[in-house]
Amino acid sequence: MTALNLRAQAWHIAAGTVDTRQGAALRAGQRAHVGDIIVTRLNRRRMTVRGGRDFVKNGDTWTVQQLLPGGTWWSATPSTAAASACPPTTWPPSVNSATPPPSTAPRA
Repeated sequence: MTALNLRAQAWHIAAGTVDTRQGAALRAGQRAHVGDIIVTRLNRRRMTVRGGRDFVKNGDTWTVQQLLPGGTWWSATPSTAAASACPPTTWPPSVNSATPPPSTAPRA
């Protein structure tokens, strides 16, 4: 899965849809950049979204919108229109890259 995620991310970087000027470390040596799509792998009930009406769940997908000094990022999930700040102490073990290649991505 990691190899597939890295390959999809490389395609998006080449296409210019991911900004690599800044990055934050993820699992398995992956890095998240602005424009990347990531997926949470743990429930985080203390990390609330949608004005406190919901929480971060396993399987939620997010688009990284901004990386801040100190490693915090702002991301949004299109499925619920929720936004969340993720401090670096909460995300390395709980998220990984999920950047899907578009259907036109070259195949090996």
